[in-house]
Amino acid sequence: MVTQQKWYELGRKVVNAYSKACLTMEVEYSAPLPDGAFILAANHPTSCEPIFLPTLMRRPMSIMISESVFSIAGVGAYLRAAGHIKVVRGSGMATLSQALRKLEVGIPVAIFPEGGLSPLSGGYLKPHSGAVRLALAANVPIVPVGIALDRTRIRPVNFMLGGKPETAHIYTSGQMAFTVGAPMRLAGDVNNWREVERLSEQMMDAIKMQACASAWRLAQSQVIFASAWSGEC
Repeated sequence: MVTQQKWYELGRKVVNAYSKACLTMEVEYSAPLPDGAFILAANHPTSCEPIFLPTLMRRPMSIMISESVFSIAGVGAYLRAAGHIKVVRGSGMATLSQALRKLEVGIPVAIFPEGGLSPLSGGYLKPHSGAVRLALAANVPIVPVGIALDRTRIRPVNFMLGGKPETAHIYTSGQMAFTVGAPMRLAGDVNNWREVERLSEQMMDAIKMQACASAWRLAQSQVIFASAWSGEC
């Protein structure tokens, strides 16, 4: 029987092979990743980040991914087999409960706090509170991750999925940089909405800082990149 970990490792190997063949991908770590459970929180410039995040670490992680992706034939079956978490609209508490169970048994969870794709024109969406609420409930750190790439290579693709119009932002080739920040230990009351909102903004500021570090590294090797990211850092 193929275990969840084996499915995860198979997917990671496929992604590693693809990224080496089609992308110029580089990763910088500001500090070692924590042992045990933690939350990896990243910005979301394209639809492809859930594919590439497993390359950041050898240990299996559970990635919170939109329900629309799970409905794609074959893809959904793999995501379930590999232990990833389906994010269902209108079922926030049930989704967070799944993530909390993963954290409680020591499995890192990856989440995109923006709750959707970053604007194509640049910048970020206002963070949702799920990452901070999970961190406080499970008493685990948040590791902010900033992703930068050449936005001129992003291709919007419109399609119908389950009878609903969807738009994906596809990035299949080019430069891509990840900066993995130092773990953040948050303290606060998970039931205090204002406190959770403040901590969510603090977390998003850390993600933006890492994204800017990634963008500046890419700018050193690609002149046009500076204009693509102007006004964000």
